[in-house]
Amino acid sequence: MLAWTTTQYLTSALKKLGYLLPHSFVAFIVLSVFWQTWLFVLVLITGYLLFKDTLNLVQAVGPVYWISRDYEKSQGIKVNTGFMREIDSPWRMGKGIQVSIHKRSFQLGLCRKTPYKDIQEAELGVLGARFMDTEPTEIGYW
Repeated sequence: MLAWTTTQYLTSALKKLGYLLPHSFVAFIVLSVFWQTWLFVLVLITGYLLFKDTLNLVQAVGPVYWISRDYEKSQGIKVNTGFMREIDSPWRMGKGIQVSIHKRSFQLGLCRKTPYKDIQEAELGVLGARFMDTEPTEIGYW
């Protein structure tokens, strides 16, 4: 069996391949503004592939994440900071910039995985619970 087909090399290649679509989307935007206007079609195609079926879902490539969300009430254009906290594995947390237009918003930012020991600790951490060394029964005896 060849060395490049082992899991380590394949995983590394797939991680690098995941950056291809977001980078090409940004590159096509820059090129279409400064070079040829027909490249705007490539921006639309890569943007469609990047954002299709992602409403209210966290999408991440490495430390960069993006979310497109919908709201019930209509609002004007707003730009502010936003945060993200995943409530399922891999338990990422992040901060970024959120742009809201009409009934939709788009958030782009940096995230990191939170190292939890087990699932119970992760679920409590997502809720913002505190961890104590003392058992609940011992606290009840106080």
